[in-house]
Amino acid sequence: MTTRLRDFAAMSVVQFLGMSRDAVEHLSSDLEKDISVHSALRQVNQYQLIEDPLSQTFLAEHEFFFGDTADTLSTKYLYDGYFEIDTSPASDKIPVLGYTKMLDMIVQNSPTEASLHILLDQEVTGVDVQEDKRVVIKCRNGQTYQAGAVIVTLPLGVLKANDVKFTPGLSPKMKGAIKRVGIGTVNKLVVEFNQRVWPNKTQQITVAMRDSADQGKFSILTSFQAIVKKPVIVTYAVSQIGKQSETLSDAELKDIALSRPNTSFGTALDNVTVVNISGTKWKSDRFSRGSYSFPALVVTETSTRQCTPFPML
Repeated sequence: MTTRLRDFAAMSVVQFLGMSRDAVEHLSSDLEKDISVHSALRQVNQYQLIEDPLSQTFLAEHEFFFGDTADTLSTKYLYDGYFEIDTSPASDKIPVLGYTKMLDMIVQNSPTEASLHILLDQEVTGVDVQEDKRVVIKCRNGQTYQAGAVIVTLPLGVLKANDVKFTPGLSPKMKGAIKRVGIGTVNKLVVEFNQRVWPNKTQQITVAMRDSADQGKFSILTSFQAIVKKPVIVTYAVSQIGKQSETLSDAELKDIALSRPNTSFGTALDNVTVVNISGTKWKSDRFSRGSYSFPALVVTETSTRQCTPFPML
């Protein structure tokens, strides 16, 4: 039985998002044929326009988590281990000094007899299994390494691009899984202002885009002031807009950085300037070629079960 939502006027945004997730998840268990998350929300949300701010916020949340439009996200398999929200206080941690410190800890704490060596600037182009089962790793600079076994942790986008050649080649089943699972793009825009222009206790704001063409266009703003002790906002560009953001100039990014707080907080920015600005380019980065994997609408139950994790060779 499909759960449908009503009485929106009495709901807070948090209540609406929670009830919408529950309703879509309940619907997913009843589906015989897969549908997109966008279509699923239309079904459970029949008493309210899909273009209303609450519905757009729901869609923005999903597109942020997976990096692609709600039209491409599978409803049937999205909640099957992919979309789990942990709201406990310990659920989300940010390494303030960067991930390098985590690697330093691993190296320092590794046993002497099994010391960990991290090689930098070694771009792998091939993984060859020899007749004697030894594995040869080939690098772009001509360097090779041999091992008895190799764990491959390449990003899905790199695997999709066939940037690394496997000999012998991956099985048709593995190639099919790589092809069917989606890879989305979420780019960050990190902006430092000369002063804070958002409420002091506000950590995150989601802007409800009334125009669907603006969906995913820096609609989520997160304050990092409590972490870095500076007036810093991180905002995100998702899916096609995320890819387009990688081609924008610094001047265009600054215009966006100044416009979002104005529309989001209703704050006059006459005396506000951008001190520093930096953005990611995950899609065009050849070492990632995307941000997050997600169950695409074309994914079947068999391919979902086989894709992660799986033996590479």
